[in-house]
Amino acid sequence: IAPPRLQASAEMRNGQLVMRIRNLDSDRPFAGTARVTISDDRKSNDLAPMKFDVQPENEILVPINESVVAGNDWMLMVMTKPAR
Repeated sequence: IAPPRLQASAEMRNGQLVMRIRNLDSDRPFAGTARVTISDDRKSNDLAPMKFDVQPENEILVPINESVVAGNDWMLMVMTKPAR
């Protein structure tokens, strides 16, 4: 079985941080958990894990309900496993 084909990114849209998660697999849906860390020069904030489901060849947008200012860094980690 081939490894999961999932693409994820975090981006700013109209001043709000949004996760974009795309399932590149043409046959299998995926379910998983995403974690976001927002940091600046002084501190780091790990947000609560967010569960998600993405159908084959689809993408979802997940808004992050934390304030992010210009100059903040963020890290997106996605843990996936095939949906049953």
